[in-house]
Amino acid sequence: MTSITGTTRVRGVATTLPGVAWVPCAAGVLAALLRMTWADRGLGSDEAGFLAVAGQWSPGTSLYGHYWVDRPPLLITLYQLADGLGGAVGLRVVGALAVLVAVVTVGAAVRRATGSATAAAWTGVVAGALLASPAAGAYEVNGELLAAPFTALGVLGVVLAWRGMRSRDHLLGGGLAGAGLVAALLVKQNMVDVLVVAAGVVALAAVTRTLRPRTLLVALAGAAAGGVAVSAVVLGWAALHGTSPGGVWYAMYPFRVAAGAALASSRGVAAHARGLHLLGAAVVGGVVPALAGAGWAAVSIAIGGNFWTHYLVQLALPLAVGVGLVSTARPRLATVAAASCLVPAVLSATVMSARADDLTRDQRVGQAIGAASVGADSLVVAWGHPGVVQGSGLTSPYPSLWSLPTKTLDPDLTGFTAVLAGPRAPTWVVTGRSLHSWGLHTHDATAVLHRRYRRVADVCGSTVYLRDGLARPVPAADCG
Repeated sequence: MTSITGTTRVRGVATTLPGVAWVPCAAGVLAALLRMTWADRGLGSDEAGFLAVAGQWSPGTSLYGHYWVDRPPLLITLYQLADGLGGAVGLRVVGALAVLVAVVTVGAAVRRATGSATAAAWTGVVAGALLASPAAGAYEVNGELLAAPFTALGVLGVVLAWRGMRSRDHLLGGGLAGAGLVAALLVKQNMVDVLVVAAGVVALAAVTRTLRPRTLLVALAGAAAGGVAVSAVVLGWAALHGTSPGGVWYAMYPFRVAAGAALASSRGVAAHARGLHLLGAAVVGGVVPALAGAGWAAVSIAIGGNFWTHYLVQLALPLAVGVGLVSTARPRLATVAAASCLVPAVLSATVMSARADDLTRDQRVGQAIGAASVGADSLVVAWGHPGVVQGSGLTSPYPSLWSLPTKTLDPDLTGFTAVLAGPRAPTWVVTGRSLHSWGLHTHDATAVLHRRYRRVADVCGSTVYLRDGLARPVPAADCG
């Protein structure tokens, strides 16, 4: 029987090992410190873009100030915090703290669920390894990583409600579960792990005939209250910054459906190459078992469509919990699984920490343009290189810093062309070899670009245009 203290005894033998009770905390601290070893490295594309969005978030002309991005407001709020802490390094601090909380909390959840400190230790080790593993997609501080602590808190809430002895335990556990679920969804809209775990617990209780309707209702009431409270706080904060609940809802779900259709109709070699790269990263990073076992997470990754490596971070907590649960019956198998995660994490983090580059190519292009700019100069980038805008320190009069919103909401480039032809035309335009890209009709935009702009430089593989009638120094950068 499991008591409120969380100690489980099977046939009179305790399954806890007091000597390893500290392991999840140590694993969380080590994972956070390991992540900080690359705190001064260049920002990833999403990191730079979200910092650019968060830094100007106030009532404006689009969803988040003057920019539009298909992400929930709690993510942008966390990036606001990072921006206030100094930008890139502040973001890495926020990411390290998120990992620390996630590892410690998921370890506590498994300890409370199983009564085994050994299971909690294995869970903490695997979670820490994966959340600090560039090989498993955890280099960038992205939505999956920042949602992890909220997911872990929600899972802990489910366990507390499940294992609780009193109505108050069920209510408070349900409240924590609901708050964690909604907070995770308001960071990344597909993070439903808490809901899946809760459904599994209810199904298990029903099969074993231990489900008590009154207990379930109390827990559901708590979950509803927790979810509503978090929603009210986050959406209220967003409203103060000019972001409406309707706009948030559209960005989170209807837009993603439309974007999925756009990706499906135009998916080409690049997407398939990223898919193969993601599978390779799953093998190297040791998360293949989670792809097979955590079905909901695997489906979520597939639905994402773009197959970015950081999608694998969503598998970290399910795999960690799985290893923890397996360790109680098959300790050797748990050892092998943990090693397959830990070794790639340490090796890839060591390589990442030893890299000499402190700026990405996009940031170098942006800084070169920023150094050549004056006053209220502005910049538009085609397509999907938000690091250029963030690196330049300039603003963009075109609301989309990423390519997918452009290809979904402005495929004919009507809005883009209007910006280039209008009174708020940017000082600079940055492209690849041309404006051409899949899913876009670029004829009219190209004509306006060539009519109003002249090509002035090629910087690190990007073509830089300056609006006619303006004189600026020619941008130049050391591309390494």
